Parts: sequence; structure tokens; C-alpha cells
Amino acid sequence: SKDSLTRASNTIKNVRSKNSPNVDVSPLKTNKKFYNAINPISNFTFEQKIKLLQTINDYARSKNSKVEQVSVTLASSWEAIRIVRADGQLIDDVRPLVRLGVNIAVKDNNKMETGSYGSGGRHGYEVLFEEKNWKFHVDEAIRQALIMLKAEPAPAGEMTVVLGPGWPGILLHEAIGHGLEGDFNRKKTSVFSKLMGEKVAANGVTVVDDGTIDSKRGSLTIDDEGTPTENTILIENGKLVNYMQDRLNARLMKTKSTGNGRRQSYAH
Repeated sequence: SKDSLTRASNTIKNVRSKNSPNVDVSPLKTNKKFYNAINPISNFTFEQKIKLLQTINDYARSKNSKVEQVSVTLASSWEAIRIVRADGQLIDDVRPLVRLGVNIAVKDNNKMETGSYGSGGRHGYEVLFEEKNWKFHVDEAIRQALIMLKAEPAPAGEMTVVLGPGWPGILLHEAIGHGLEGDFNRKKTSVFSKLMGEKVAANGVTVVDDGTIDSKRGSLTIDDEGTPTENTILIENGKLVNYMQDRLNARLMKTKSTGNGRRQSYAH
């Protein structure tokens, strides 16, 4: 809106006009990049994208006669980011992101179940357009759906859960990840706030927050404050050794940012 643009321009003028020795030192610049600047939106034509969706649909329905419905999503975004820091330093990043999702419903008599599989990352569409990749998406979604047709109801109550590699890590993130954010521990609202250096997990358990894996969906070259992202060890061999920090909270806790600064939007 006109108001937000005016507010942004006034902020830039204010930043540019100040040269205070009290300004916090800006993050070091880095040449490391974990993805390239390719624009996936124009990577393939609209017709090519539609044809891929139709091909996936045909392949899925030919795989099993129980397939009742096929839903396929192909999505991409391309963001050009510029961060203007309080000392006037400009930090830029270009962020591609693509995803392919396949959801399949199967029917056996009067029972219907669904299975789904998706993947993506900070790269172009060419990875998802490879036949072996999109076929794996379909095969896995059908496999899950067919298993669900025969699956017995899970028992209620507490039970041991074993996590495989990949997306199941989201359960770990929700269980303890937010509790390891620095501001919650500074405010003493996290269960981990007084446990630094203490044993919080079994021997052999190491938990990392890694934003530096090439082309992965969760990787960023810089965070929303312009700080390079890191591979941060949070729990090492069962012992709590670190929190995730942005610049403000790190300064208040007399430590350094771990490249985990995130803002709701650039108005915040």
C-alpha cells in the first residue's frame, strides 16, 4: 500500500542518516550460497507443467484398479530479498522454492483411504520433472493408501515411537524445537531454561538445527536479519549445549546469533 511504502522509505532515510557508534556490529558477509538464483516459475512452460500433471494422473490410475481419485500439486516461488541493516549495510538473497505433492484415494468395496507423498527444495523444476522422481511420489502414495485399507485401528495411550529419517523430524521440532529457542529461555518460559549443560536426552542422542544443506527446503543463505545460517548443535550426546538465537535475544543473553532470526514479515 502507499502507506507501507511511505513508512518503508522514511525508515531507510532514517537509517541512512545515522552513523552512531552504538549500533550493533552487522553480521559478516559470506560468499557461501546453498542454492542458486534460478527462477523456477519460468523454468518450464505452462503447457509442460499441465502435461506433467496429466501424465502423473494417467500413471497413477494405471498402477492399480482401486485408485479412485488423484490430486497432484505443483508449486513454486521465487523471492528476491534485500535487508537494510541499521548501519546502512545492504544484504541480498535470491530464494527459489519448488514442491510436488501427490495425494491418492483408493477404494475397496465401501471403504476409502488416502496416501500422499511430496518433496521439494530450493532448486528448479527439473528435479521434479525427472520420471523416476515423480513415479516414486505416485508409487509411495499408492503404497500408503493400500496399506491403510488393511490397517487395524491403532491402540490408544502412550507408546514408543520410532522416527525414520526425513519428514518425521517435524515431530522432534514440535516436541522440543520451539523450547530451544533463545527468547523462551531468556524469559524462563521453556522447560529447558535452567538446563544448559545438563543431561536432557539419552547417550548417543545429538540434535542439530542445520540451515546449510545444499538446495534443501529448510536451508537459507542468510536469515531474516542478514546473519548467515549455521549448523547449530543443540543437544550433544544427550547434553543441552546451545539454544537457537536471533540477534536481539543473543545480545540480551550476551551470546551470538546462530542465524535463526525469523520475522513474520518484513514489516516486523
